[in-house]
Amino acid sequence: MAVQSVQAGLDVTNEVMHLRGTTLVRPEGVARGDVHMAFSNQTLRLEQVESTVDPRAVAQMIGPAAVRFLEPFRINGPVQARVDGLLDYCNFSLNRLDAHVAAKRFGHTRWEADAAEFDLSVRGLRFRFTNAVATAYGGQFAGTGALYPVGNDATWRYEIDASARGASLSNLLSASIGKPAGDLRGTVDGTARVGGY
Repeated sequence: MAVQSVQAGLDVTNEVMHLRGTTLVRPEGVARGDVHMAFSNQTLRLEQVESTVDPRAVAQMIGPAAVRFLEPFRINGPVQARVDGLLDYCNFSLNRLDAHVAAKRFGHTRWEADAAEFDLSVRGLRFRFTNAVATAYGGQFAGTGALYPVGNDATWRYEIDASARGASLSNLLSASIGKPAGDLRGTVDGTARVGGY
């Protein structure tokens, strides 16, 4: 689906295009805020941007690398985001973004939360998730995490510290292994620290 409309105050000075009071409308949502595009270093400075636009649509506007990055994420419900900072849409090394995200039916690879909320800090290609809380598999989850490339951009490291309360053992295990877990009963309560590639 395409952008339905864009309204903004436009000003171009010293190789920077300023879009003040921008409102971008798509069928699924609206994004509002100030955007400053620096042509010399291929960055966008975002100021007080609030969005309900599908993150996959935003990634398509940024470019193929952003689309590839979002591929393993499950985004099957509405997302609300508040974003401030610098987005390097060329090679991402200059990224300096801070965001707060609230989403429904959001997850990664096999796991999907009914609802999730977290703060996100992006520095270069390093993503730091804090104040994360989620409702999933009948329970409550909380934690922090980091995601960053090692060696080359094709290998990403993840590190997660999480706690769970009241999650269905059977449902969580089924999601983890990708098939029914059999005749398991019980709940998951505890903390975990996991990492890997």
